[in-house]
Amino acid sequence: LAAAHGNPLKELLREADSFRHRREQLDSAASLMLERPPIEPRAAPPQEEPVDLEALRSAAERSDLKALAQMDVRLRSALDGDARLQLVREGELSDPAAQSALRLYQESFKCLETGGRDYVREAFQAVMRDDAEVLSALLEKRV
Repeated sequence: LAAAHGNPLKELLREADSFRHRREQLDSAASLMLERPPIEPRAAPPQEEPVDLEALRSAAERSDLKALAQMDVRLRSALDGDARLQLVREGELSDPAAQSALRLYQESFKCLETGGRDYVREAFQAVMRDDAEVLSALLEKRV
């Protein structure tokens, strides 16, 4: 680094001939170390394509794996090329392990959307208790 042509650190590598000259070298080195490097502009991170959460939720509810694979960028990247093509063309996978993984994805998505609550059960209980407020609140959440 200091060997570069015109670098001020190169001067500091020379042996000082006096105490005063050494002191000047040290002061110069200290000021060079405290000097901030110029800020270089960074490239903007690539923009992720927007996800239509409503369509994604609807596809998960309908168990439409074909639509899920087309909409969810992370799911698309997790599937290898052959599995993705098969899923897009046929709407399902032939590999049992891949089918299980996609079912787990679907169930996880549903669980994240509901916060772990069983809205169907809560709706049934609201009907049995004749609780219109709770039932209408649950229906607003698309139970």
